[in-house]
Amino acid sequence: MAAGMRDAQGWRGIILVANTPFAADGSLDCESIAGFADYLADAGCEAALLRGVAAETAYLDASERLLLVQRFAEATRGRFDLIVGLSVSGRSAIADEARAALDAGATAINWRPSPAIGAAELIDTLSAIADAGADKIMLQDFDIAGPGLPVEAILEAHRQVRAFSSIKVETSDNLAKSAGIAAGVTRPINLCAGWPVTGMIALFDAGIHGFMPTGLAPLLQHIYRLHRDGNRPRAVELFEQLGPLHAFMSESLGQSIAVNKLLRQREGIFATDRCRHPEAWLDADRRKTAERLIEAALSLQAETCRR
Repeated sequence: MAAGMRDAQGWRGIILVANTPFAADGSLDCESIAGFADYLADAGCEAALLRGVAAETAYLDASERLLLVQRFAEATRGRFDLIVGLSVSGRSAIADEARAALDAGATAINWRPSPAIGAAELIDTLSAIADAGADKIMLQDFDIAGPGLPVEAILEAHRQVRAFSSIKVETSDNLAKSAGIAAGVTRPINLCAGWPVTGMIALFDAGIHGFMPTGLAPLLQHIYRLHRDGNRPRAVELFEQLGPLHAFMSESLGQSIAVNKLLRQREGIFATDRCRHPEAWLDADRRKTAERLIEAALSLQAETCRR
């Protein structure tokens, strides 16, 4: 990637995409949020993303979406940034939801437009989010089976909207896409990536600033720091041990959510592994596989992060 991109202002390392905890009766589990915030702070995360795809945001009502941000902001106490996703469409509704999220305690806004959006609408909506009070906007370029937003449109939006300072690239060729963005910007941009988690090391090799997985924050942050400090062989060695779990998670979005919910429960962060997403479930055989892989990953995390 272009020289100087590593000097961009913004988040570094692991930016966890937070699952939403649910109680046994299916309601929002506010009691688990405080422990979750402590977990992220202790792992050294500089930011977390709320109300992303993995948060089952589409299955939260408006009051739950706002309460989630409020409770997280109270528990976070400024120890890390809260990037909050938007879940509505239309310029006015997007601006209103961004304003409400900021009032509830968000420190940044994440917006995921359709890959088919026009360049003018992209710029206009980003401007509306900025006008709503957001001075940090992350654009989520989400199109895991396709090319995503045109690079030229991203670059023009970045030139025109000062608050647009970070991008999460999740496209069919996120390495090449990120490199094209880095080479074309006229001011620093914070480059992030997420799905699939199996590509984390390659993306850090390429100069990505932040990686956005859904689980194992302490261990993945430790691996990031090893890589950052020049011990790539050890980072790769540890990351490869997580390969079976990550491959299992990556089979589908629903399975990823279900496995990560189970992982959070096994870590003692969530009271239950309850999901609302209709495809987030595991049959008996897959649950056994998930439990075996999770046990191995948590043993590795406990051994590695204890040192």
